Amino acid sequence: MPRHLSGVLLIVLAMAPRPDVNATFDAFWAAESPEAAARLIDGIVKSGVTFDDAYRRLKHGRSYASQETGRVSMSNRTPDGVQHFFTLNIPATYDAARTYQVRFHLHGGVGGRQTNVPPAGAGGVGALEGPDDLAQIYIVPFAWNRMPWWSTDQVLNLRAILDTAKRPAHTGSWSTGSWKTASRRRRCPI
Repeated sequence: MPRHLSGVLLIVLAMAPRPDVNATFDAFWAAESPEAAARLIDGIVKSGVTFDDAYRRLKHGRSYASQETGRVSMSNRTPDGVQHFFTLNIPATYDAARTYQVRFHLHGGVGGRQTNVPPAGAGGVGALEGPDDLAQIYIVPFAWNRMPWWSTDQVLNLRAILDTAKRPAHTGSWSTGSWKTASRRRRCPI
């Protein structure tokens, strides 16, 4: 009798509806935080997606539409509760189908700034911007005397900036895809 029940159970489990692969990945990409995305991984596994297909989808990243260009001011809150401001500089020629380098501009003068509020008009890169034929996305985070670049909180901040900037739930209509890291160029639609 137990062998019969286990056989029936295996048949029932095999026939149970699996979550749609596309829907599970769409939910994963739309998650509001890394923690929320992590909770959706079991659904992806249960969808029956193959390793190769999952790897291909993760490597490709989100799909994006055209977005605002120019300077986009944003902020995030690190896990320790500190609010950080940053500016994204999106090229006027931005095309969601293109690949872009993303560069962080860690500025000087940290010791002279008393608060985390950026000065009016701050966030540009000026003469440091690359040549016109090499459109890039620049991220200008702000540091201050209590939170210099070499502090643990700023390491948390830089990680949070990447997450905040790429999640549409946090940024309204503005979001980014895979970021340029180390020397690899990856798809970075905004």
